Amino acid sequence: MTPPDPTRIDAPPETLVRFVALTFLLSWGLFLPVVLGLVPVAQATPLVVGSIFGPSVAALVLTWRADGLAGLRRLLARLVRIRVPLRWYAAALLPVGLGLLGWWYLHLTAGAGPLGRFGGDLGTLPLPVIVALFLVSSLGSGALAEELGWRGYALPRLQARFDALGASLLLGAVWAVWHLPVFLLTDAGTTLPFEWYLPRLLALSVLLTWVFDHTRGSVLHAVLLHAAVNGTEAFVSGTLTTPLLELRYGQAMTLLTVAAALVVIVVWGRELGDPRRPTTGDAQAR
Repeated sequence: MTPPDPTRIDAPPETLVRFVALTFLLSWGLFLPVVLGLVPVAQATPLVVGSIFGPSVAALVLTWRADGLAGLRRLLARLVRIRVPLRWYAAALLPVGLGLLGWWYLHLTAGAGPLGRFGGDLGTLPLPVIVALFLVSSLGSGALAEELGWRGYALPRLQARFDALGASLLLGAVWAVWHLPVFLLTDAGTTLPFEWYLPRLLALSVLLTWVFDHTRGSVLHAVLLHAAVNGTEAFVSGTLTTPLLELRYGQAMTLLTVAAALVVIVVWGRELGDPRRPTTGDAQAR
């Protein structure tokens, strides 16, 4: 008997509506009081951190209600799916290369500083400490808190109704709108306009689906790719000494991410490779 495809889960449309509604209720319910000035930014850290977990908490609640403990075990098991071909670990680290390419361009053309600053001089720290800082920064700034919901819960249900590209773009649009309160908070330090941020998240959603599908629904690899984005930005941020450099870096990352997504679409098609017809290496890894 063929096991069920974890990348495509057939469910009623109202399931997705409930997920989106609960996610926004949890996240915006915590973040909007900060935006509206009801809670000072200096005292808002617990609310902001809590709001990031909205998608994953919504996924856990709805999975438990629908499928009980067995459903929760299946969902959480995809956070530890490690037996996939090594090339998909490399693919999950693609944002590191894109981020460093964006920094290199600004270093040559716009005066971005040298790499090596992350709350201090990284060059004076042991390599294990540098790696630990990278992981803590990247995982703690959204990847682990979000991906159980976006890719673990919502994406398979969207892909049961749409092709991989359509599902990616729909989810990417919701994901971008979910971030809107950050752009309304003037003290958030965001310099990239939303009209640049939206295409970047649409493209990033395509890359996440591409990796997710080819790893048989591995939430772990979605977390790694998302974490690579966050961690690389944190690492590069010390070189961006002016708001203009931050803006240009954000714009460069939008263009590079869109370019990478277009390459994936052209090479793999609208189904982003259709992993239901695996290569020999993929089949052996499963």
